[in-house]
Parts: sequence; C-alpha cells; structure tokens
Amino acid sequence: MSKEISKVSLWTSYILQGLVVLMLLMGAAMNLLQTEMAVTGAKEMGYPESSVLYLGIVLLVSTILYAIPKTSFIGAILITGWLGGAVATHVIHRDPIFNVI
Repeated sequence: MSKEISKVSLWTSYILQGLVVLMLLMGAAMNLLQTEMAVTGAKEMGYPESSVLYLGIVLLVSTILYAIPKTSFIGAILITGWLGGAVATHVIHRDPIFNVI
C-alpha cells in the first residue's frame, strides 16, 4: 500500500527546504566573513569575538549536510542543536519572547 506524493507537495517541500538552506547559508556567511553585525551580536550574547568564525564553520557544515539528500537527517539533527543553543542563549539573557521566536 504505497502512497504517491503529488508533484505539488514535492515541489513545495523543495522550495521550503531551499528557503531554509538559503537563510542558514546567509547566517553562516555573515559569521565566516566576521561582519560587524555578527561580531557585535556574539559579544552581546557573551561569546568571544574569536568564536564567530568557528560558529560560522559549524553552521556551514551543518547546512551543507542538511542540503544533501543522503545526509539531510544528520544535518537536521545538527541544525536542531544549533537552533536550540540559540534559543537557550536568548533565554539565559532574558530577551523578550519575540526575539527568541
């Protein structure tokens, strides 16, 4: 009893996954290039300036793994950990709930 996935559902999932990947790649690029916004944000959250590059590398690797179909499961797990750490950092700093979401 196999159920076929409609083309609309398939393309919708590709588009949504593509948008997520693009957003994560943009964040990784900002960290890798050590933009002023990334460095300032890291400092405000209590992370040393030297960690911005390493955070960018971790996010880039996780995103690439997520974008490759055969490794998307491990990539999704790593990105979940990344985003969980981001939420935890905001909660520790008692940021307003809308900043966390």
